[in-house]
Amino acid sequence: MSRFIQRHALQKLTFLVVAILTSLVICYRYQIINQFSVLFGDDYDTVIEISILHHWKNVFFNGETWSSTQYFFPYLKTLGYNDGYFLFGILYSISQFFTKNPFISNDVTGIFLHIIGFCLFYIMCRTVFRFQFISSIFGSFIFATSNNIWINSAHHIQILMIYFIPALIILFYISRENYISGNRKRSYLYALCCSALCAACFMTGYYILWFFVFSICILLATIFTISCIRGNIKSVFNAEIKLYSYYCILLSSFIIFIVPFLYVYLSKARETGMHSWEETYAYLPHPYDLLHIGHWNGGVIFAISVLNQLGQWGVGRDLVLRTPYHFSELLVGFPPVTLALAFWGAWAGTRYGTARYSRTIWLIFSVTNIIILLLCFKLGPLSLWQLVFHLVPGAKGLRVVSRFFLYETLPLCIALSLACDFLLQRRQYVLTTVLLLIVVCEQVNSSPVLGLSLNREQALYDSVPDKPAQCKTFVVADTPPAVPDSGYDLYHGNSFAMLYSELAQIPTPMGFSTFNPPDWDFSSPYDGVPGVTDIAVRAVHYASAHNFLPGLCELSITKNTASWRNLRSIP
Repeated sequence: MSRFIQRHALQKLTFLVVAILTSLVICYRYQIINQFSVLFGDDYDTVIEISILHHWKNVFFNGETWSSTQYFFPYLKTLGYNDGYFLFGILYSISQFFTKNPFISNDVTGIFLHIIGFCLFYIMCRTVFRFQFISSIFGSFIFATSNNIWINSAHHIQILMIYFIPALIILFYISRENYISGNRKRSYLYALCCSALCAACFMTGYYILWFFVFSICILLATIFTISCIRGNIKSVFNAEIKLYSYYCILLSSFIIFIVPFLYVYLSKARETGMHSWEETYAYLPHPYDLLHIGHWNGGVIFAISVLNQLGQWGVGRDLVLRTPYHFSELLVGFPPVTLALAFWGAWAGTRYGTARYSRTIWLIFSVTNIIILLLCFKLGPLSLWQLVFHLVPGAKGLRVVSRFFLYETLPLCIALSLACDFLLQRRQYVLTTVLLLIVVCEQVNSSPVLGLSLNREQALYDSVPDKPAQCKTFVVADTPPAVPDSGYDLYHGNSFAMLYSELAQIPTPMGFSTFNPPDWDFSSPYDGVPGVTDIAVRAVHYASAHNFLPGLCELSITKNTASWRNLRSIP
């Protein structure tokens, strides 16, 4: 019997490992094929995120101040101009031991996060929801390979903060269950871990954690409303009030752990004023964005191919135009079968309940997520999100509200696991297999999200000669593009300066982020371009105003070469 159990456990472990490796192959197949010579992202946002990740390596190993980066000198608490990437920085620092290359380390960090997300979701399914093994594997697989997460995280790695949310749910569940069972010491230990991880997550990726906290608030409001409608609010309140000491420990410890985050970000929120409603409104999703999965999704490509073949047979021309790839912040939707199966799973939970949770629990789960979706949508000039923007603390720190759909991937995958569980319980094995294969295939996307050439980027940084001893700070003089490009004007020279400043540990006043310092003036970092004040002149004036002119140098990266010059003599 013992040998049978061991063999059964080994089979499950093998299946789990194969599932993780398969999901990695799906998401990183391009890098595997090109041997990591072309990587996720581009030389704009991706280089910025690598500079923040390398900042944490410098904090851990070179004594750099944790709250202030090398860029945006001489301002302090400059980490607060963007997401903090703290947990990612730990993984990046580990990957640096193996790769020694910042660009490859960035993708390896993504691989680490992918594995972490898969495993944590699986553990959550098994411990918190008590789903069957296959159902848990299925939900974890979709969670790790989700079409919208894959496309968006290639440009913005902070979105992968969602992979730590299951850990918060697990820790909260275990600590609460231990408290109820009378094991107070164990309960408080897990509560402290939950609070510490939550604070660390805030320091890593603000968007996803804000969405998580906001969804909890909606969940509590839903519980209160349903309890009032059913007339059992008093019993619910009495049950929870018995846990008051547990909640006090959880909340008070979180307040203590969140102090470093508030220390950095509150001052920057006051300085920048956060985002305006006009900025936020532009990134609110339309109802149809719930199905916005992009033209490069495998299912869309198949449908377009079928329609165009029918068109060739019937009218002699394609019926659907093939559009070029274009990344959009609204590319956050879910494939149709995936969405339909998730809705069915949520409905089945509210209709029948599960062995672990009652129908009421699943009703609360479903209503909460429907409310969230309705709050995000805009219909012409109208949107309920305007109430959230003006009334909920921290909402003005969000610009791309459509990313809430990315967070909704978590409850959607829970609903998918629930649907799979119901089908397996009813022994619908053939139907389950077909649906699961369709959902998996719907996540496959061939979007060309790889735009960072390792050789090109490495050659640029390797071309920089050793810094002269007199250079204490620096600015970058970039080459203007042949065709005017506002993105290049803002990003290229500044993102290069950010990463080089962290690699060489030499401060620079340049940089570009979600927010910039109030007197930042380093767009179009060119010299000798008609109509543009030389970057050297602007840098000298900026340095004079901030009292760091002695030791200021210019690093020119024009014409595929790099050279230094002292700027102290520039009028």
